[in-house]
Amino acid sequence: MIFSKNREKEKIDLILLKKSLEREKIRSHELENLKNRVKMLEEKTDAIKKDIGVIKDFIFHAYYVREESTRKLKMKMEIKNALERYGKMTASELSKIVNLSRTRCTEYLKEMERKGVVKGFTFKRKKYYEIIK
Repeated sequence: MIFSKNREKEKIDLILLKKSLEREKIRSHELENLKNRVKMLEEKTDAIKKDIGVIKDFIFHAYYVREESTRKLKMKMEIKNALERYGKMTASELSKIVNLSRTRCTEYLKEMERKGVVKGFTFKRKKYYEIIK
């Protein structure tokens, strides 16, 4: 009798162990499915981020980057040549040499300053520009 009770207990333990093992298999299968879903979502978010980057670049170029006209480029070259020839000059002096309005000349000089072609500095309430070497 003692032997049969131990045997029955072992059978019950074996059944419980099998059920536990089945539950673990189901959990591991569900975990694999979740991992696959996460991987798929990561790929989709990467694709969306890439698309957003392309859209941002398009918007930037469409609204902020405009091609400079040939006249504008020509005038900037004249300003640069005048600065190379005469050295430090104010926008007013440059405008007379290149035959532009002072306002337009100042606009071109500021653009050239942003691009790192010229450097502006103030001396006795006047702003002078010079070529960056």
